[in-house]
Amino acid sequence: LRYDPKYENLLDLIPAEEITSVDPDACGEGARGKVYHATWHRPKRVGDLDAKKLEVALKKFKEGEESDLGRFIKEVSVTMFI
Repeated sequence: LRYDPKYENLLDLIPAEEITSVDPDACGEGARGKVYHATWHRPKRVGDLDAKKLEVALKKFKEGEESDLGRFIKEVSVTMFI
């Protein structure tokens, strides 16, 4: 699978150490995993005055599903505009 979406700059893969909190109750569930509300402590970037705390969706894959990154990226690119 080739990943070359039109909106690729809208997606960030976040290092686990930058996630500062996760709601223990899933806000959604699908065939390959559950989705949780989480807080991302994003480091300061060029143009930012400070680091930012952002609310994000965090997907936890079911065992055995985490290796299918290409399928996940396709899923995200489709659902970003729903």
